[in-house]
Amino acid sequence: MIRGILLGILILSASVASGCFSPTGIVAPMTSNPQIIHSEIPVSGSGSALAIAFDDEDIATISPEAEEQFRLGLDRMSRYRQDNESLAFFDAALARDRNFTAAWLAKGVALHNLHRYDDAIACYDRALALSPGDPSIVKFKAATLSDAGRADEACGNGSS
Repeated sequence: MIRGILLGILILSASVASGCFSPTGIVAPMTSNPQIIHSEIPVSGSGSALAIAFDDEDIATISPEAEEQFRLGLDRMSRYRQDNESLAFFDAALARDRNFTAAWLAKGVALHNLHRYDDAIACYDRALALSPGDPSIVKFKAATLSDAGRADEACGNGSS
């Protein structure tokens, strides 16, 4: 399970039909700790946007190069608000370490924000395969399922 992930979901969509998933609030609380990496995503005209932050200890990979690419991807998402461009960095990180759970999760967030919900869900599923039952991953997947119009699946356990 990924420990210490600071996450949140900013939902601007209307209520979910089933009403079982309705997170609100800012995802990544601001902190003065420079060891925390933030990715705060602006909200587009419709739906919701996700943001994610990782504590340094939660960025676990066997490859220093994968970590570097991952951090560059997070930087693109947060500082430059370039979800699409961040994907190349997450893919580069995953090419170096296919078991890099945080990279699968971050890639899912970027894909969600690009409204590529099925691709995002596939990334969350991969992250869940590496870290079964992780509540952070389950919450992000539920948010994406909800925005994809699959709220009934979001009410389940978050894995399929």
